[in-house]
Amino acid sequence: MFSVYCLGFVARSALEVDDGIHDISNVGLDINTGLPRFNMPLELGLFFGCKRFGSERQRKKVRIILDREPYRYRQFISDISGQDIHAHGGTHTQAIAKVRNWLAAASRHKALPGGAEVSSATTDSGTIFPPYAPISAAGQRT
Repeated sequence: MFSVYCLGFVARSALEVDDGIHDISNVGLDINTGLPRFNMPLELGLFFGCKRFGSERQRKKVRIILDREPYRYRQFISDISGQDIHAHGGTHTQAIAKVRNWLAAASRHKALPGGAEVSSATTDSGTIFPPYAPISAAGQRT
């Protein structure tokens, strides 16, 4: 969400968007119940279902899938083998850069600031400085 916001895009409901950002790195056991947390893989599965069986608009959806380590996903969701999974090393700076690069390619907005510049838009406390104006439907910053 941080990269989306800082780059001037607007985060919307999954029903309203054609793009999906799925970070499956937070899959693990809940400390209270000892049960696995599979929210993100489930949401990714729904995304794939919509893309495969949905309307024409749903079939045109594009996505990025992120995980901490390359091929780690094979241990818990092997059915997505063959997808282009982007490893971010568990760091926010790499995750931001991966999402930024994907948004630039998927949106065809080449003049977006780089990942390091986007990462620098936070303070040590995590407060976001929104230095970028939103991008209009015509592709111009407003």
